Amino acid sequence: MSASDVTSDTANVGEAPDGCLAFVMNVRRFADFTSAELAPGHILRPATDAETDEIRTAIQRLSGSGHEYAWEMRWSDDREQTEALPRESWRYFVIGFRGNNATMNTLADACDLSTSEPEVGPVIMRGFIPGAVVNFHPARLFHSMEPTLYDPDFFIELCTLDVAEITEIHRRLVAHDDSLIDLKHVTLQLGQLKALPRSSLLRFLGYFGILESLLTHPPRQSDPYDSITRQVRKKLVLLNGRFSRPPDYAVFGGTPVETIWTRMYAYRSQIAHGGPARIEGDLEVLGNHKKALALLRATTKAVARQALFEPQLVRDLREC
Repeated sequence: MSASDVTSDTANVGEAPDGCLAFVMNVRRFADFTSAELAPGHILRPATDAETDEIRTAIQRLSGSGHEYAWEMRWSDDREQTEALPRESWRYFVIGFRGNNATMNTLADACDLSTSEPEVGPVIMRGFIPGAVVNFHPARLFHSMEPTLYDPDFFIELCTLDVAEITEIHRRLVAHDDSLIDLKHVTLQLGQLKALPRSSLLRFLGYFGILESLLTHPPRQSDPYDSITRQVRKKLVLLNGRFSRPPDYAVFGGTPVETIWTRMYAYRSQIAHGGPARIEGDLEVLGNHKKALALLRATTKAVARQALFEPQLVRDLREC
């Protein structure tokens, strides 16, 4: 699917009372489209008024912590306080569909792997038993909602390029041969990391573990240059030119990629051995923990996406 394939003529799919919907929790607005089909019969679109009320009620029941109005407020321009949004600017967006949630589960994995990373939250199922059933992962939902109250950068803007990427990732996940590279395990682990507190340093170590599982083999004792650190550093330099949407290294001020990853591994080692998460000395090139984690997450997802596009290449690269 190309960006030009995103249309608005499917907006009514999933809006009937018996339709199911998945709440996409971190979308601020659509930049250049009104709705889009992510998979057959699965339409990304603004929520209806009735669905907005239903989502608010569900969030209030599930969280019980005042989050239910986070989608009706925004941070002020000086980022000092929140302010109420007019109703037409409320940030309730859903993926509407009918039937079971098998395709929706794979779409959620595709979102986790995507560059933009829309956060799929509670899924309201209808038509199986009287009333509506809400499916959700308690820990992931709780920790995914944490930044709605304090992080102005939680909400994202989606464009047609983002939609096209998610659609293509979903298509490839459905057709992927996990005997080459087990991406079901990778997407499972990415989802499990979101069940950890956002401030937990285990998230940082977890992304490193996934990245290493995709790119590295156990170091050969006979080769002093076959360390995990060197493997990741060299292989990322090779892959960076093949990524369709590579991680953004500009925030590191032109520092060479190999140098950045040498420092990233030093920071990882510091955390893994129980030291404080301090960005100082040689590590200052990383800026801060938030920037380091953002690079690590973006890189891990980029490598996983490349394993979808070129599975044999990534598998061969892992073994060399």
